[in-house]
Amino acid sequence: QYITEFELNNVAFNEHNKPFIPNSSIHFNLSHSKSYLALGISINNPIGIDIEYRELKNIHEKIAKKYFSDLEQQSDFFKSWTAREAFIKLLGGNLLNILPKIVVKHKKDGFKIGLANQLFYQITFFGDKYDFEGALCQHESHIKPFKIFEIK
Repeated sequence: QYITEFELNNVAFNEHNKPFIPNSSIHFNLSHSKSYLALGISINNPIGIDIEYRELKNIHEKIAKKYFSDLEQQSDFFKSWTAREAFIKLLGGNLLNILPKIVVKHKKDGFKIGLANQLFYQITFFGDKYDFEGALCQHESHIKPFKIFEIK
C-alpha cells in the first residue's frame, strides 16, 4: 500500500540534496555502481545505502590512510568505505565535511558507526556473491531485515 503512494514527481530534496517524499512515512535511498543499482526503502526510519564495484585503484590506499583506523586499513577497503558512504547518505550530509568525523567500531554483531562517541547506527553488508560490496545503514534501535532482489 505504501509503494503505490510513491510518485517520482513527489520527490523533493533537503538542504544536503538528499531525496525525500514530503508528508510521507516512506524513507528511501539509492546507490549505483557500474550496472548495479541498490534501492533501500523503509517505513518511518531513515536509511542509507551504498554499493561500490570492486576495482583496485591506488587512490584507495590514500583514502584508507587518511580516514581509516589502523585496524580498518588491514581489513577490506570496500566494507569500510561503503559503511561510511551509507552512513553519510542516511544523514544526508556533505561527504567531505562528515568523513573525517566518522568513527567505525568492529563489534561482535557487526559494524557500529557514528560521530565521535555516538555509535548508534548499525551497518549490514551485502553483495558477497556479486562483484560489488554493499552496505545498509540503519539506526540500531530500528534494525529491520531486508531482502535482495536480482533483476536481470
